[in-house]
Amino acid sequence: MDPKVLERKFCGCLLGLAVGDALGAPFEGRRSVSGSEVYAAARRRRILRYPDDTHMALGVAESLAACGGFDGRHMAETFVRNFEREPWRGYGPGPPRIFRRIKLGAPWDRAAEDIYPGGSFGNGAAMRAAPGIRSLVGSHGPGERGPGPFLEHLFREGPPLRHHGCWFGFSGPFCFGFSFGLPFGWWGTMSVEEELGLLREYQRRLEEELERVKERIRRLEGRQE
Repeated sequence: MDPKVLERKFCGCLLGLAVGDALGAPFEGRRSVSGSEVYAAARRRRILRYPDDTHMALGVAESLAACGGFDGRHMAETFVRNFEREPWRGYGPGPPRIFRRIKLGAPWDRAAEDIYPGGSFGNGAAMRAAPGIRSLVGSHGPGERGPGPFLEHLFREGPPLRHHGCWFGFSGPFCFGFSFGLPFGWWGTMSVEEELGLLREYQRRLEEELERVKERIRRLEGRQE
């Protein structure tokens, strides 16, 4: 794909995220919303202000661009800095607590564990996916192929133990990017058996995580009874 076309598509993803996030913010927590309600809300608002999820998605993009790839500490510090500049973006109670822990020296990939034991299981990771997907592809000229720096990090270093407190967060983009790169030989001389073995390991970890999620749901249901 032509790099200029790719950049326009990426910018369109971020714009769509910002508009959808801003329009949907008044209805957060609702199970369903009619189209007429969305139109009415849009007409009442002269300016659409994007809330926290778009704010953090922009932080992901800023950090990936500044570092030329994924740097967890830098990305966490970017989140903290952006929050301190604009804390009115509608953040829930959890992220500011995590940011404070990071400022006090907590490791960026462990700061959420005491606040969300086992994971928050929110949708924020999906809301901030667009910059990561752009980095999966990388910036290549015509005829060039190769993994982007974010995917290169995931493949060479493995996913952090926690992302949004839940291992699902990194497994999805990893498996997508890994499978996408196989036909192009991104991963060198790995045999088919080695490739399948790596994917089976991810499958095993996902199944373990799923069982933990099911157990947590059972405990929550038990408390309600």
